Amino acid sequence: MVNGVHKKHMIAVVTDPKYAELFGWWIGEKLNKRFGADSRFIASVDAKTGEILAVAALSMWTPHSVELSFATNGAKRKKINRLWNWTLFDYVFNQAGRNVIIAHVAAENVKSQALQHVWDFTAVGKIEGILGEGKDAFIYSLTKQQWLNGKWASPEEEKK
Repeated sequence: MVNGVHKKHMIAVVTDPKYAELFGWWIGEKLNKRFGADSRFIASVDAKTGEILAVAALSMWTPHSVELSFATNGAKRKKINRLWNWTLFDYVFNQAGRNVIIAHVAAENVKSQALQHVWDFTAVGKIEGILGEGKDAFIYSLTKQQWLNGKWASPEEEKK
């Protein structure tokens, strides 16, 4: 299950149903959302304590795309790192063979919107009421080509 350990974080691509249920429940509680049996999870776990720091849920799979949901434990410390970012995108684009990741972010969630930009996602629109009455969300996408041309296409930073 563990894909890599980088300094203090264990990074796992979770496909085993036994563990997927735990990570699915954790992120589901954070986002008030349920994830189906086809969901996969990329987790960042504190290597010393076993505390879950962040989870990405990949769901709503089509032959060419997947939907990304993301949550952290809210602690004011680094929860993900470059290797975690690379693991997420490598899994979707290379391991799962998808061409685009889609994410919708609540209009009031400025931190998550900023993260989409850090990850080089493109804002493609806004859907009114998608999260309930008067609760809008922005839609973002990242293609494999955008990823390959961006800063997260390698697990290591480029030397300048």
